[in-house]
Amino acid sequence: MKKFTYLVISCLVFLSFTASIVQADTYVNGYYRSNGTYVNGHYRSSPDGNPYNNYSFPGNTNPYTGKTAPGNADTYLNNYYGGSSYSLPSYSYTSSYTPTYTTPTYTSSYKTATNGYYIGDMLFCNYNFYNSSGACVAAPSNGYAYGGTSFYCDYGYQKTGSSCKKIESSYSYSSYSSPTYTSTQTSKTNNIDERCRPGYSKYDGKCIAKIENAQYNGSSYTCNNDFYVDSSGSKCVGIDTYCKEKLGIGSYGIKDQCYCNYGAVLDSVTNKCIF
Repeated sequence: MKKFTYLVISCLVFLSFTASIVQADTYVNGYYRSNGTYVNGHYRSSPDGNPYNNYSFPGNTNPYTGKTAPGNADTYLNNYYGGSSYSLPSYSYTSSYTPTYTTPTYTSSYKTATNGYYIGDMLFCNYNFYNSSGACVAAPSNGYAYGGTSFYCDYGYQKTGSSCKKIESSYSYSSYSSPTYTSTQTSKTNNIDERCRPGYSKYDGKCIAKIENAQYNGSSYTCNNDFYVDSSGSKCVGIDTYCKEKLGIGSYGIKDQCYCNYGAVLDSVTNKCIF
């Protein structure tokens, strides 16, 4: 009973498959070509104007012979449509999307200062000015400042409130006595050890106001190597101090060159290194 059922189902499947072939394909009777070659009868796909489902279209497999058609698809289509009359379909796309752009607005929190500048909320003052209660105040006479929160007095002056007062010396020549000489020594006026008061040095028999880090050449001072005349023209300072006086606290000096600190740039208006 089982064998009979299987046979009936197989027959039904075959008949169904055959019916579908008969409906989809066309049988071509055998014929002779002009050269005498006989072409056997065969099935082909039904003519429907669609070259892509032909068994001879490159890449399609004939279910009756099991063979896959060779060749180039573009060449096949060109021949199918009669040569140059065939062209690939073109497509166009139209977008209805219209982008919108809104110009952003910006607010600046940049603050300005007289005789100084801000970095964030911190006030920095220009050279020879100092920060006093949130304002840049000029250094007093006989004093100088590096833009910080205080000022400094020149040599021989001391800070008194917001000014630099001259230090009055209590030095008295009468506290020194002339040296004594033995009989083997010759007493000469130019051998007497004349002393200079503090802040002065003896050069060529004269007491000259002493400048640190400098040499006196008989008529003027010359700064020692690696020292430079400061902006006041009265002191010899190191290269780092010289640069900070010239370019502001955002700078530094190495050997004989000045540079802006990392993150700072030289401002073309103030000629200072600012952040």
